[in-house]
Amino acid sequence: MRSWKQISLLSLCVVILLASTPGKPAWQMKADYVEACSCHLFCPCYFNKHAEHPHCEFNMAVKVRDGYSGNTNLAGAKYWLTGDLGDEWGTNKKGDWVVVSFDPSTNKEQRDALAPMILKTYGLEWKELKVQEAPIQVDRTGDIVTATLGGGQLATMKLKREDAPMAKALC
Repeated sequence: MRSWKQISLLSLCVVILLASTPGKPAWQMKADYVEACSCHLFCPCYFNKHAEHPHCEFNMAVKVRDGYSGNTNLAGAKYWLTGDLGDEWGTNKKGDWVVVSFDPSTNKEQRDALAPMILKTYGLEWKELKVQEAPIQVDRTGDIVTATLGGGQLATMKLKREDAPMAKALC
């Protein structure tokens, strides 16, 4: 279990849309996600083409509310990304490593459909990519969200929403 120095975002409602042809897109997803990284708030990696340090470790828990890819219903699918963007992500589009964890309730069809979307999340070529299965739990009570991977044995994020101008602009 890693400890994360600072939190980058609380649970946000995200709409991801990719249209391969005019009309209905090939896939679409509405999801809540929780993200934390090893940077100080707010993650400077979002605003620079290089990491502020030799690594940029992150965790991202995603819970799909609604969506599809082709004929596959993605609602209820859960996955978690753990990785290190490294220092080449902004210049060479290469990340050091990522582990994609799927919740056991996410079926094979959902996993196969989510794979290309997940790889587009950061748009990087990963030097090392691993896939595993582990329970994912995401709970929100008021301004607190708690996310655990593997019952908290692999990773835990506990975030408190701050009443700040940046938070209001993002949510």
